[in-house]
Amino acid sequence: MATLIPIPSILTTEKYRHLALQALYQLASGSGSGGGSVTITGSLPAGSNLIGSVTSQVASGSITMSNSSVGTSSATLLAASSASKMLTIQNTSASNTLYVSTTSPATSTNGIAIGAGVGYQFPYIPTNALYCLGSAASTTYTIWYA
Repeated sequence: MATLIPIPSILTTEKYRHLALQALYQLASGSGSGGGSVTITGSLPAGSNLIGSVTSQVASGSITMSNSSVGTSSATLLAASSASKMLTIQNTSASNTLYVSTTSPATSTNGIAIGAGVGYQFPYIPTNALYCLGSAASTTYTIWYA
């Protein structure tokens, strides 16, 4: 049985909150070294089961959406520093592949290949320009960014 020693200051630090919650989940689910049980040492405040709090802030703002197409010559997909919060590209072509790159010109070997009907949400928002190339003429796509 794993024993957790409360360290309140580490849980209030944004940098470590995610790691602490992940460790608790692993212990409770049995995927960690604790064998599936969690013991909290120390007493809870009288009349409360509150151990701590987690706050979150909803992101809000405008999203720009654009539909376009590209052929077999590299073209600018998005100007530098246009997206700062989110970036998603959907290949809306029925059969063509869309190649997206951070270097110009985009080629079939220097970026990501997005298959027909597939979307890609960037886990990290690049500040440099994006370039694209279609595997055939009139490769259509939609881009959403904020």
